[in-house]
Amino acid sequence: MIQSSRVLLDQTLPDDELALVRDCVSDHRGDLIYGYHKLRARQAGSRRHIDLHVTVDAAMSVGESHKVAEHIMADIRACIPNSDVLVHIEPRSHERIDGS
Repeated sequence: MIQSSRVLLDQTLPDDELALVRDCVSDHRGDLIYGYHKLRARQAGSRRHIDLHVTVDAAMSVGESHKVAEHIMADIRACIPNSDVLVHIEPRSHERIDGS
C-alpha cells in the first residue's frame, strides 16, 4: 500500500539524481552561465520535473539566452531520462551567493 501510494504523490528526486542535475548545470559555469539558483526537482511516477534559474551576462541577447536555456535543458534531459526541464534566465545581478 505504501509503495503504490508513492507513485501517486510527488516526492523529491533521489540524492544521486539531484547530484547529476547539479553536476550537469555546474559544467556550464564560466562558458555559458555565471551560476544557478532556485533548483527544484521532484518526481511524479516515472516523470522527473526539474526547474531552475541560471544567471547570464546582462548584455546577452534574448536569442542567445534562449539558446543557452535550450542547451542546458537538453543536457539535463540527457542526464536524467523522463524529465521535464524548465530553465529560467536571469541577469547576473540576480545571482545568489548560495548557488542553490
